[in-house]
Amino acid sequence: MTRSFLIPLAAAGLVLAGCGDVGDAPVAETTAVETATTGPITFTGSALPISATDSTVQWTGAKLTGNHLGGFRTVTGDVYVDDGQVTGADIEIDMTTVYSDDDRLTEHLSSADFFEVETYPVAQFQSSSIRPVTAADSLLPEAATHVVTGQLTMRDQTNQISFPAVIERTDDGATVEASFLIDRTKWGITYPGMQDDLINDQVRLELNVATGDAVADGPELAS
Repeated sequence: MTRSFLIPLAAAGLVLAGCGDVGDAPVAETTAVETATTGPITFTGSALPISATDSTVQWTGAKLTGNHLGGFRTVTGDVYVDDGQVTGADIEIDMTTVYSDDDRLTEHLSSADFFEVETYPVAQFQSSSIRPVTAADSLLPEAATHVVTGQLTMRDQTNQISFPAVIERTDDGATVEASFLIDRTKWGITYPGMQDDLINDQVRLELNVATGDAVADGPELAS
C-alpha cells in the first residue's frame, strides 16, 4: 500500500528537524482530558491483535542545529473490526524501547527530561471515534480515508487528539497509518534544550499498525 499522505509518526515528546523543521504533516487537534471524570473507553466488534513485527511508531524531532529520527521498538494492542469496518484501536507503546539515531540522545530520552521510562514505561492510545472522511474535511491530505479521535496518555498525562489516517480492511486483517504533529509540552515534556540549540516543541509522529498478516507500508526511518 503506497500512500503519499504518510510522511514520516511517535507517541511523544522529543527532540526535533533541520533548522527547527519537523516536516509537513497535519497538526493533531489536541484537547486536555480530565481522566478522573471520564469513564473507560469501550470498543465494539472483534479484536484483531496488532502484529508487533509489522507495526511501528516513529518520530521526527528538531532543534536549531538539525533533526533527529527515532521511534519505539515494541508496539502492541488490538484493532477492532465490526461488520467489515475498523471501529476502534487500543495501542500500547513500550517506552523503554525508545531508540534514535544517536546513542547519547537515546539515553537522554529515557531520562526525566523526556520520557522518564522507569516511572512511565508505557504510553497508550485508545480511540473513541473513527469516522470516514467527508466532503467537509477539505483541508485533510488527499489520501486520508478516516479521521481518528482518541486519548493519548504519556507520562501519566492524557490529551484527546484527532488526526487523519489511512485505514484499510483486508482479507488478512486491517492496517492503520497516520502522520501528524503534536506539541510535546502538553504531555509534560518541557525540556528546552541548550540555550544556543533550543528544541522545537512540535514532534512529528508516524503510526503504522497492522494486524495478523496485514502489513502497513510505513516509510523508512531515514529520510
